[in-house]
Amino acid sequence: MTESSQDDFAGRLENSIPITNFRPNITVEETIPYEEDKWELVKLGDGPVIQTRKPCERCIYINVNAENGVTDTDILKILTSFRKVSEEKLKSKVVSQSPILGLNMCLVREGVVKVGDDVSATY
Repeated sequence: MTESSQDDFAGRLENSIPITNFRPNITVEETIPYEEDKWELVKLGDGPVIQTRKPCERCIYINVNAENGVTDTDILKILTSFRKVSEEKLKSKVVSQSPILGLNMCLVREGVVKVGDDVSATY
């Protein structure tokens, strides 16, 4: 998941939410919002390579603040209002009508990931 996508989405909400609501394994800085929708392969530092499997379809769990347990049902509603799958290339990869934010990826090459590693993507 990219911080720019989360920031763009959070800017549409009445109250800010932490990125932990989305429970990402890896976050990437310094991208264009939603750029990750087009990523195919991602290299992390000098080591691992991960491959996009499909967009991450979001459910009601993003409504629950992972830090304090407070629920805000508007979060999923607002995401649904502008992040439904519209591109044909992505439609073939999703299984529901849920909105998307972030990616589900799989490991292609093992390695060590460190905070601050450079990230490069192929499209």
